[in-house]
Amino acid sequence: MNVCIDVCYTEQVAITAGVLFVNWRDAEPCDELAAVTGNVHPYTAGQFRNRELEPLLAVLKESPRRPTSGHIWLHYASTAGLGAYVCDALNEGVPVTGVANKRFGASCVADEVLRSSRRPLYVTSAGIDSRTATDNILQMHGEHRVPDISESCRSDRS
Repeated sequence: MNVCIDVCYTEQVAITAGVLFVNWRDAEPCDELAAVTGNVHPYTAGQFRNRELEPLLAVLKESPRRPTSGHIWLHYASTAGLGAYVCDALNEGVPVTGVANKRFGASCVADEVLRSSRRPLYVTSAGIDSRTATDNILQMHGEHRVPDISESCRSDRS
């Protein structure tokens, strides 16, 4: 079982959502998760974990399986990013694949993944080979740069 998660913020709360799926090519989730947490920390560059770790762990309590999150490593695998903190917090050897829209600085160790755009996604991983992680992201459903596993599910519900 895999889960893709992300966080949205208001001034007072963080809303975390996740979709669970079995295969990386799945077009629809087999389940959805959500959690709301308070005490939103302000964004600070290089310290994303202070803002997102608690909300991510809140939804992962529901299903701690191969989370997909932000950068795992920031600088040549020596500076932990949000995904490394998620991996440590789970403390179960759960593989984590990080997908980000932007590279974190010039020394970021992320693999560039081009789906259907000239702009790459940046993929890092922990507990899983980086080539396998990038291949998984390339296989994901959706015609655009960012995978959209729930696309066909939404259209079926309308």
